[in-house]
Amino acid sequence: MARATSARPALSWRTGGASRRTAARASGRRVVASLDTEKALREAEAMAVAGLPDGAVCDDFECTVSPACELTTKQIARSLVKKETEASIVAKDVKYKNPYVSFTGKDKYAAFNYWKDELGDGKVRIRKMSMAKEDVACIEWTIEEESKAGKIVVDVKSMFTLNLISGRVLEREDTFRLDNCPVRTKAVFISSMSAYSLKAKARDMAEVAKRISGSFSSFDESDEEYFADPRDPNKFFQQQDNTMSDAFQLATLIAAIYAVVKVLEQIEGLK
Repeated sequence: MARATSARPALSWRTGGASRRTAARASGRRVVASLDTEKALREAEAMAVAGLPDGAVCDDFECTVSPACELTTKQIARSLVKKETEASIVAKDVKYKNPYVSFTGKDKYAAFNYWKDELGDGKVRIRKMSMAKEDVACIEWTIEEESKAGKIVVDVKSMFTLNLISGRVLEREDTFRLDNCPVRTKAVFISSMSAYSLKAKARDMAEVAKRISGSFSSFDESDEEYFADPRDPNKFFQQQDNTMSDAFQLATLIAAIYAVVKVLEQIEGLK
C-alpha cells in the first residue's frame, strides 16, 4: 500500500509537468502565430499603394519574384488611371517606345504625356495586370473619350521591364488596338498621336543638332590666325551664324516627313 501510495504522487507530478509543457508549447505557438500575423500585416501595409483603381484587378495582382516590382506595378496602374507619368519610379536612362515614337531619358519620359495633354477628359480602366516574365510587368488598359468625331476607344498594352532589386522601370513599350473605334475616330487618334509624337521628335532632333553644332564651335576662334582680304568690303562686318537655325529646320522637316509617312501607313491600314 505504501508503494502504491507513493507512486500516485509521482504519476501526478509527471502528468502535471506534461500539462504545463503542453500549455507552454501551445502558448508559444500562439505567440509565433501572432508575430507571423503582425509581420504579414506590416508587409501588406508596406505594399499598399494609396489611390489604387477600384476592383479586383489591382487587389489580386501579385509578383512573387520581387516585392519592389509589385509595388512599382501597382503605382504604375494608379498613374495610368490618373493619366500621369511618375518620373520617380523610372530609371535615369529609361527607354520608351510606341508605334509612333521612341526615345531614351527620364526627362523625356516625364514630358511625353499624350493621354493627359490630348485626351484629358478620357476615362481609364485597368483590364488586366500580370507578369509576362520575372522582370516584365504587363498592364492592359483602355481609355475612352468623347470627341466631336465620336467616341475614341483605345485599348493599350503596356510592357514594363523592371529592375528586380529597386523596382524602377528600365523600359516601357506601348501598343495600341483600335478595334472598338469607328473609322472616323481612328483617324482622329492616329492624326493627334502622330502630331504629338512629331513635336517630341523635333525636340529630340534639335537637341542632337545642337550637340553637333556645339562640337564644331568649341574651338576658340579668337586664337585662330587668319588673313583678311583688304579689298573685301565686308571685312568689318560679322557674318550671322545660321547653323543652329538650319539644323533645327532640317530636324523639323525630317520629323514632319516621318510623321506623314506614319499617318499614311496607318490610314492605309484602316481600309
